Amino acid sequence: PEFPAAAELFTDALLGGGDGAKGAGPLLPVIEVRSAQVTLRAVPGAPPLELADVDLQLVPLEQDRRKLQLVGALRLREPAAAFALSGELDTATGAAAVTLATRDVGCDQQVVANLRQSVGVPAPAFTCGGDVEALRMTCRVPARGAADRRPTFEVEARCRGVQFDMARLPPIVRAADVQLSIDTAAGGVLEATVQQ
Repeated sequence: PEFPAAAELFTDALLGGGDGAKGAGPLLPVIEVRSAQVTLRAVPGAPPLELADVDLQLVPLEQDRRKLQLVGALRLREPAAAFALSGELDTATGAAAVTLATRDVGCDQQVVANLRQSVGVPAPAFTCGGDVEALRMTCRVPARGAADRRPTFEVEARCRGVQFDMARLPPIVRAADVQLSIDTAAGGVLEATVQQ
């Protein structure tokens, strides 16, 4: 069979061309990924992150053909966690927002350490672990014309059974309930509530 070239699939609307009017140009194609397996090797020599049952769909918005809506799901093998994905990509400006959400994930201290190694985060001066009751993470990428195109992140988490250990400090945090809110935009904001 003959497959279409990229230029036939992704028209000027995707590449930022055309007259810039909403809905101008041909409708972008629907893109689907079904039951995929993904291995992410972010750090050489570190354990990879393995994703299974990856289902993604990018669908053009009828009211603005330059924008694609993302919906999907995936499963992280270790720690065992199912994620829902949602988001939107503006192909004309390059702006994007993607949200990952999960719940009921066991993250003891060893699991946290393994995740840290997999993504290349330096070892902190403390250890922690617990169960994630609910977690929602959003990454936002500004438009191409923005003065600062660095992505920003918003995290909302609710955890239970949290344990926190740090050298030279007594073991105060044990089996705690923690609510955490992080926003890296505009200098960054971190709010945490601990109850035990």
